[in-house]
Amino acid sequence: MPTAVVYCAGNFGQIDGKTANGLVRHSQAYRVLSVIDSRLDGSDCGQVLDNVNNGIPIHKDLEATVAREASIPDTLIYGMAPSTGKLSVTDRCVMLHAIALGMNIVSGLHEYLGDAPKERSCLNCKVAFWSKGFGQRICARCKGTLAWRTAIPEGNGKARRRSGRSSS
Repeated sequence: MPTAVVYCAGNFGQIDGKTANGLVRHSQAYRVLSVIDSRLDGSDCGQVLDNVNNGIPIHKDLEATVAREASIPDTLIYGMAPSTGKLSVTDRCVMLHAIALGMNIVSGLHEYLGDAPKERSCLNCKVAFWSKGFGQRICARCKGTLAWRTAIPEGNGKARRRSGRSSS
């Protein structure tokens, strides 16, 4: 059975930590080694949830968790259900660190790690702009042009065939 660490920063034992809370109580897919929540560092998960020790420790961060294991856990599970439905910058950094350590990531959020806002080059005009996510690759200036809004190609008005042959 694969091993897992459940990331639940500041939410273990609370409603937004419901995924972590459930996994600690019972998991058929993973052997949960520990939970990450700096607020409860040093506590036992079972004691926090049900006032009964279950032997699953809570650590302050990923480094502390990995340091206490004989080998790198197989998986980092994102154990929160934030009301925003989005990863925070800190959450994203923890997941990327886990990937760098060779861990798999499990998350039920409707967001991909590649959806991070960052500076990108516009595919149309090649000017750098601040993109809100991976799918946004055309800058606002280009999207504001009449050609973009009406899907009329700019240029000399000659149509081009998709096969690459020029029309005469």
